[in-house]
Amino acid sequence: MRAFLQRHGAKLVPLFVVLVLLVVGLVFRTELVAWFSGEPLPSEPTYDTTVSAGPFSLGLELQPDPPRQNGNVLHLLVTDADGDAVEGADLGVRYVMPAMGSMQEMRGEADVEDEGDGRYTAEFDLPMAGSWTLEIELAHDGASAATTAGLTVGTSGLTTQGGSGADAVEAAPPTPPHAFSEASLSELREGLRAYEQIRAMLAADTATGTRNASSRIATALDAAAAEADLPSPLNETLSAGARAARDLPDAADVEAARACFGEVSRAFVAASEADPRLREGLHVFRCPMAQGFQKWIQPNATLENPYMGTRMLQCGSGTDWAVAIQTSAPADPDDIAFYTCGMHPSVRQDGPGTCPICAMDLTPVTTEEVETGVILVDAARRQRIGLRTATLERRALSRRFRAIGRVVYDETRLTDVSLRMSGWVQRLAVDEPGQHVRRGQVLFTLYSPELYAAQLEYLSALRSRSFADTEGSDNPLARAARQRLILLGMSGAQVDRVRTRGEAMENVPVHA
Repeated sequence: MRAFLQRHGAKLVPLFVVLVLLVVGLVFRTELVAWFSGEPLPSEPTYDTTVSAGPFSLGLELQPDPPRQNGNVLHLLVTDADGDAVEGADLGVRYVMPAMGSMQEMRGEADVEDEGDGRYTAEFDLPMAGSWTLEIELAHDGASAATTAGLTVGTSGLTTQGGSGADAVEAAPPTPPHAFSEASLSELREGLRAYEQIRAMLAADTATGTRNASSRIATALDAAAAEADLPSPLNETLSAGARAARDLPDAADVEAARACFGEVSRAFVAASEADPRLREGLHVFRCPMAQGFQKWIQPNATLENPYMGTRMLQCGSGTDWAVAIQTSAPADPDDIAFYTCGMHPSVRQDGPGTCPICAMDLTPVTTEEVETGVILVDAARRQRIGLRTATLERRALSRRFRAIGRVVYDETRLTDVSLRMSGWVQRLAVDEPGQHVRRGQVLFTLYSPELYAAQLEYLSALRSRSFADTEGSDNPLARAARQRLILLGMSGAQVDRVRTRGEAMENVPVHA
């Protein structure tokens, strides 16, 4: 063995080093990948955001935080009223961006995994950046609930419904069971046959010629809603479906007809959940991309989506018959003061509709909001108006402005240097545009035969025999010659220098 090591030891050392590096790489794989990619290390979720949903409490944490467009994971911790972990729950998470103007609503499903001990993860990629709403639905042991949370790509944190941190809205209770009479069952089955006719038309992107079928649907739902012992919530849902069936033939377009059809579907699905006999030979499907009610019924096992039509005919999957029924009467229209546009508040009208400027759906403003001046901005409205939220903090404010302007001289302080005689510039001292110049600074030296001759005349007058014994100030010829030099542009100091030196200056400095 020793001989083998002595003979092959040099070769075994590199192999041993490689094996050690491989083991280290496997053990610290996560840390190494994060280090090389620049991504933060995944940490154990702390579930800092907690919301209540019916009998459940949900702890939420989003990773990474702030979220990005791809690679997001929502961690959920579900507990019951006693604080015990809820295992094996039916949990669904959807991401939704409401419609804005001509842009259709976008939504999709997250991939949910049960990690055990009440812990769940929902992985999802977003189609685009912006603000999104997470719709969380939960069902366990006959109890169900729902809540929402908002996120914005690039902004840290989750916001619960309404952005106020209030408890989430509890999901509607299951439809109460009810055995319809044979007469009502017969009416409902006849209504479902008419319902199938309209469903097939909407799947083909048409809504013409639906009046007879809609009338038969309304008659069937009215007959079922008229039963004396019908539970009140189911009665309200069936009545709402009958009203939608009557409105369907007068819908302005196919999309409006689909909205009415969704309420009709809600009524038939609720009736089928209440009385399982109505489900015989029927299949129920759900489309996560549909606006409004997302389920529909059809006798064919091959789905044909009436909400998306030919553009996404196969969108959807089979689902259960559970439906959120109407548990209370709709809000009194008298509570709504007017409808307005989140982008154009000058637009006001008495009823719902779309903005004539940007085509966005109008938002109701209640009388209480008008009187108190306090409004609740829910996630959908925040999305429409592009509102982003952040934690309030005290800090110095600064704002930078960029403006286009033109730099010009202050003409009140502008001085022109003009020569009063012809000549040549001998030396230029200021030779750049914009160069700073002080008062009295030499700009250039000038040689002018005319100015040189005037200096000689001045010196000649000073030496004149007629006034040789007089002071220069009493010599009229000298005074005249001096005045001429000043009028030609020489300063008094320069003239005095000529007299003192007794000789003329060939190159005369010109000052600022």
